Amino acid sequence: VDATTGLFSGVCKQAHYVRKGEIIHPVKEVTLSGDAFQALKTIRLLGDSAVPEYQGIITPSCLVEGIEMKR
Repeated sequence: VDATTGLFSGVCKQAHYVRKGEIIHPVKEVTLSGDAFQALKTIRLLGDSAVPEYQGIITPSCLVEGIEMKR
């Protein structure tokens, strides 16, 4: 994440495609990009469990609108 602009991009190894609030299918190895500052404003749902991820950071699953996904 660029701390000045909030722009980010990265590879997501575990994610799900969600349409109208329903999980449609899993997706693998997709590139996500967007504006982190805007993404924080468009979090629609947080999961009730969290597991350690990258470098031991613990985060819940979240549903965010407006993030671009490319295969």
